[in-house]
Amino acid sequence: GKAYIIFDVSFLKKYSICVINESEQTVSYRIDGSPNNVHFMELSTEMEIEPFQMKCTFLNHYLKFLRVQVFGKSVSLVKVYLQGMK
Repeated sequence: GKAYIIFDVSFLKKYSICVINESEQTVSYRIDGSPNNVHFMELSTEMEIEPFQMKCTFLNHYLKFLRVQVFGKSVSLVKVYLQGMK
């Protein structure tokens, strides 16, 4: 399965994305960026997260929108956190 969330990061100078895998199977995620929330480009490679583990990505690109795409089995539970500084 695949799911995604989009964040407006235009008001942040620095930010990080943390993805926590709360599933019993491995999932992966990728971060894409967009200037207009329509056209996206890859900002990171696809990264795997083992069960019950977390990975964070620190970005310094300036694109107004970030999309975090998560790939996994049909039943996977993940939490995605955006943390930043104005």
